[in-house]
Amino acid sequence: MKDFHSADFCFDNSSCWTVTCAQKRICALKGSSLNIYCKYSHPHDQPPKSKLWFKINRNINQEEQLKEKNNKVTFSESPNQHNLRFEKLSKSDSGEYVFRIERNSREWKESTFPEVTLIVTDLRVKIRPSAEVTEGQKVTLTCSTSCPLTQNSNFRWYLNHQPLKLENKHLVINAVTSQDAGNYSCVDKTKENFMSPVKTLTVRSASPKTPTVKSSPTTWKAVVGVSTIVFVSVCLTVFLWIK
Repeated sequence: MKDFHSADFCFDNSSCWTVTCAQKRICALKGSSLNIYCKYSHPHDQPPKSKLWFKINRNINQEEQLKEKNNKVTFSESPNQHNLRFEKLSKSDSGEYVFRIERNSREWKESTFPEVTLIVTDLRVKIRPSAEVTEGQKVTLTCSTSCPLTQNSNFRWYLNHQPLKLENKHLVINAVTSQDAGNYSCVDKTKENFMSPVKTLTVRSASPKTPTVKSSPTTWKAVVGVSTIVFVSVCLTVFLWIK
């Protein structure tokens, strides 16, 4: 059982064992590269015996020591700083990571808030109110991730694999037409190789209005005129017969 010590109290970090990780929560794009680094200090006459990264699996209360493999995971060292680098991040890399330095046999030091939480996400196009709309409707397309990206991101939109001028997380079409129909995708401009899957927008034609039939005033006048002539003719016949 390893012994994890709490933070030391001292006035000068050069005489203390300390570990500080820069980021506590990281959201990164699938397929991208990532650096996680932690700084540490130790007494001058007591260098760390080892410096290790672990991945924590809380579901089974287990931790796995990370090892370098095929340039997928690599370690690097700079003065009082240890770096963990991932290449081509995958969803399976999501998890909690902790960096520890060994002070002496069976004694380890980690930061006060040890875990660095990594979430690997991909880009998705979401369409509101629906991916199938009617001409004239307002449509909003969003370049979506499952978590807010840690790095500042600028998005670029594509329609049928052709770039659009708008560079924003949201693409708003106030009155959609048939020309707006097609396959939409988005990409983070800083990582052009990682494009979202396409999402198809279908635009239906607006239903034609039922024509309203209006009576012509001229027709009505003609009918009234005929009725008057017939009525006068009948009256004249009756008058002559009586006479």
